[in-house]
This record gives sequence, structure tokens and C-alpha cells, in this order.
Amino acid sequence: MADAATETDFGTEPEALLRERVQWLDPVRPVLDVGAGVGRNLIWLARQGFRGHAIEADPDVAARLEADAAGLPLAVYRCPFQVFEPVERYGAVLVFGLLPLLRRDERDALLSLLPRWTVAGGLVFLTGFTDRLDPGRWPGELAPGEICELLPDAELLHHEEEIGPEHRHGDGPAHRHAWARAVLRL
Repeated sequence: MADAATETDFGTEPEALLRERVQWLDPVRPVLDVGAGVGRNLIWLARQGFRGHAIEADPDVAARLEADAAGLPLAVYRCPFQVFEPVERYGAVLVFGLLPLLRRDERDALLSLLPRWTVAGGLVFLTGFTDRLDPGRWPGELAPGEICELLPDAELLHHEEEIGPEHRHGDGPAHRHAWARAVLRL
């Protein structure tokens, strides 16, 4: 099972970007969460009346998500995103917290799949770290403004970049992240 560090790392509340833009989601189409973790975003959406699918490659984390999502309109796919085959097309895809962990070739592979997974006009929610504070720390860190260019054929609906507050992950040292967030329409 996932340990308490998973919640300490990401919290239990859904991403602020999602909470602030939930009205942009199509209530008829399901939402796909890539690298869903323990499901804090999809479980929140399900409680708002949305259907959702999660891709989670870690079997222990996926099991925790399945247990926590019991009775909700959510399906969990225990596989890496590279082998995921959707059963339907999505109105929105969430990629929260995954980009920093991916090498550039993995990130590019994921981004190339998003248009196949979404309906025309579907939304993509992205978050990632920029290299403004600690260059070279994350394999998938972004240059400032780069998040806007990841899907060049998409319409940029929202973009923000900021230095986040000082925080800790579990008992680790206090630190800050330089965040980039975007919502794009395919």
C-alpha cells in the first residue's frame, strides 16, 4: 500500500488549478488522470459528479486508489501510460506532478498520445517544475514558459508560473519549487 509520504508529498486536496477550472470540464465525458497516485484529483471529481479513469503504474498505489474509489464512477488502469489503450475518448486529461519525473523522450511520448486520447476540443491540464530555483534537479524540469509550447497545436487557455511556498515532504528539508501550470485545448 502507499505510505503516508504519498499524502505528505502531494497533500489530500485536489490541485488548485483543477478546483479553479472545474467548470471548464465537459460533464458528459470522462476525465483521464495520468499518474493518478492515490487519486486525490479523480476522487474529488467523482464526488462532483464526473466519471474518471486513472492510469497508475505502481501496483500498491493503484490498489490504494481502487480501495478509496470503491463505489465511485472511476476505473483504474494498472499500467504505464506507454501501453494504456483507452476504451473511450476523454473530455479532459490531467497530468499533475508527472512531468518532472519523466525524461524528455518519455514526456514527448506522453504528449504525442494526448490528442489520440481526447475528443476534439478536449482539455489538457499540466503542471511541472521549472528550472528557476534548482536547475538539473528533475529530469523533466521545464524552462520558464516552456509549458505553453509542449502542445504546439493546442490553444492556451490558462498559464501561470510562480515560486511556491516553502514546505517539507515528510521529515525532509524545507524547500521551494518553481511551478508552471497550464490548461490547453486540443
